[in-house]
Parts: sequence; structure tokens; C-alpha cells
Amino acid sequence: MLVPCIGVGQSQWKPLGDLGYTWQIGNVSLIYHDTLTDRLFISGTNRYLGDSIEVNGFGIYNGQSVQPAWEYDTTCINFCKPSGPVIRYQNRLLYAKMEEGAGTKSELLEFDETTQAKTKIADISGGINHLLVWNNKLIVSGRFDTINGQPFNDIARWDGINWQGYGAQEIGKISVATVYQQELYIAGNFNNNALKEIARWDGTQWQNVGNGFEEQAWVDAMCVYKGELYAAGYFFKSSGNAGNFIQKWNGSEWSEVGGGTQTTLGVPNSNAQIHSMLVHHDSLFVSGAFRYAGELPSDRIAVWDGSRWCGHTYTMRNRVTDMVAYGDRLVFAGARVIGNDTVGAIGEIPFKDFVEHCGPPVAVNEVAASQFKLFPNPTAGRLQLEAGHPLVGQPYQIFDGNGRRVKTGVLHNQLELFELENGIYWLSAGTHTHKLVLLR
Repeated sequence: MLVPCIGVGQSQWKPLGDLGYTWQIGNVSLIYHDTLTDRLFISGTNRYLGDSIEVNGFGIYNGQSVQPAWEYDTTCINFCKPSGPVIRYQNRLLYAKMEEGAGTKSELLEFDETTQAKTKIADISGGINHLLVWNNKLIVSGRFDTINGQPFNDIARWDGINWQGYGAQEIGKISVATVYQQELYIAGNFNNNALKEIARWDGTQWQNVGNGFEEQAWVDAMCVYKGELYAAGYFFKSSGNAGNFIQKWNGSEWSEVGGGTQTTLGVPNSNAQIHSMLVHHDSLFVSGAFRYAGELPSDRIAVWDGSRWCGHTYTMRNRVTDMVAYGDRLVFAGARVIGNDTVGAIGEIPFKDFVEHCGPPVAVNEVAASQFKLFPNPTAGRLQLEAGHPLVGQPYQIFDGNGRRVKTGVLHNQLELFELENGIYWLSAGTHTHKLVLLR
């Protein structure tokens, strides 16, 4: 469904900290919120942040100003060497540094915030994509063969002294790792065809997660939301997956998430890739290259509440690559222009100002008009429901195109909508939804 936008006031989108912007070629790719010091570590290939603040690929925002994190790629002109993920482990600030192009070599280092000294922890023969702390271990994953000369298959754990692997199975590029139901999950773009881009560690070896992902798929992001594991990236429902670019796992099966995302409405296989996900309070934020969540217009960022998509009405230039919650604000990387406002490589918006419109709740089963037999549709105001239909006698709700509930009641053989204005509405009854068109 195409949901019309509602009127909005002054834009709340702005550069991070209202620090201005510098237009440059490089991109911010990762944001890490260090909750111990309440600072943001911002990494990517960008030379500048804010208003001509030179960070050479790695900057820190302390809530008031941006400064270089530490000396990094001082030779970059436009694109800097890509900096990697940051994490705090055992009260130590660790980060990945890419030494050579195409992820052929990297280092894991510790930065001493008191002495400003950098200490190398490991030489890695490949790239580091993700850092995770679980069970008091640092889990390092990416695409590599060795750590300090010791062989590993793309993932290893460190206890602060020793490195340990996860079996001998070859995996391939790992983009993300997370924990679900007290088990470690990894996902990415694997070489191991049997694992199909996502795997679960059972304590001895990597296991499949259902049917995994089909046909040239890859996964960029995972998170746990309302007791289910959400996975997002680049994959199509038409290839045999549960959804388009996002789907969820309940421990036994995969299912769709609100119709997934789209770039071109009605073309589900358009590049509507999702790059990141963020759980904030009771909502799941997703970001990427898409322009629609389900059929709801919401450019590059949208929010899922477990039953429906909500979003904003502005147009964004460039995909959004990462997001974090910073106090009462959503901080995001990638989009340079939003509506008529230029935000540069990293911007922010108060969470309370993000949602401008919502779609209707997505029911378990959306019924085709021929099955529902509610007619005529479009209607001038009075509809008939086939006698003996199992939904007769069921409570119903009707939502308008902006997701507002406009009518409730109990279904009978006749439904009257004369008090409503022309437009698209959604009837929800039991586990079914049905699209209604009111046209006089």
C-alpha cells in the first residue's frame, strides 16, 4: 500500500551536535557509543567531521565537540585508510586498524586514554569486521586466516591473554556476530555453502540456522528484538528466503517482517539493502539503501514496532550505514542531505521527532479480496460481507493511511463507512487484514 504523508513542521534533522558540516568524498561507516565515557567513536574513510575538523578517518564526539581520536592516516587527501570497529573490553579501549588495502592485513590495538599510548595486541592476516564481548571473552570476526601467526578460520576469542578458535570449519567473510538464546550466532557472506550465510555455535561446531539464506545473499546486521533474532542485509523473498532484505528467526523457523524493504514501490527485488539495526526502547530501527519499509515511504531509515512500520517523510541522499542511540537522539552515518538540510557524513534527530507517519498493523495473514469477499471494493460507503463468513461476529479495527485507528466494532454482514473521507483504509479482524478503498 502507498501511504500518504502527513504535514510536518520544521525539520529536526541536523549535523551531529549542530557542529556544521564539511563536504568530502570519504564516508563514515561505523559509530560506537562508549557508555563508560559517554563518547561516540566515529570511524570510516572520511578526512573531516563537523565544520572542517580534520580527523583522518577516526574521530571522537564528547557531546560538545569533535576531535581526532588519535594519529591515524595523516597522509589521506580525500579517502583515508578505513578504520575498523571499536569496543571496550575489561575496561580497555580496543580498536581495529586496517594496515593495507582490501582487508589484506590489520591490527588489533589498545589505546591508553591516560598516556595516549597505543599497544598492539595482535597482527591479523586479513580484515576485522566485528567485535563482540560475550562470556567475558572478546570475539573477533571478519575475513582472516591467522592471528599472531596462529591459524584461525575468520573468528576467534581472546580472554585478555590467550587466543582460542571455534573449530576447524572453513566459514568465509563474517560481517556480524551476536548472541541469541545463550548461543553465539555469526552471519555474513560465507564460502561455506552448507551454512548459507548464517550459523549457530553449539559448543562444538557451527550449525545451520533453519534453511539459512538462499542465492547470492549476504547478511550485514543482526539483533535480538522482542525475543526473536532479526537478520538483515541483501536477499530476496523470490529466491526462497522468508523476506526481502530482513527476516526473523524464533528458534525454529524464519518469517517475514512487514513485507521487508523496497527502493522502487512494487519492485521487491530492487536494491533496498539494510546495513544496520538498532533496538531502542520498544522499537527496532533499520537503516540502509531503501526508500520504503513495506509500502510505507521512509527514506533510508524506518522503525518497526513488532506489528507495523513507521517512518519519516523526508528525502535522503546517500544510504545510511550505521546508527546508535545517544541520549535522546538517534545518531546516524551516511546520509549527507535530508530534505533541504545538509548534515554531512554524520547527523542526528531526536527520537521523539523521528516518526511522522505509520502503516497499519501487519496481521499474520493478509487476505486477498477474492477470499475475503467483502464487496463492493472500492465502495461509496457500504460493504457486504458474505453470509456465513467465519469473520462475522469478530471484533474489527479500521486504520487510515497514516496508521490511525478511525473505527472499531463487531463485523456483521454489512459494514458502513459513510462517516469516513475518501481514501485507503485497512480493516483488521482476527488474524486478517484487508485493504479498503473509499471512493464517492
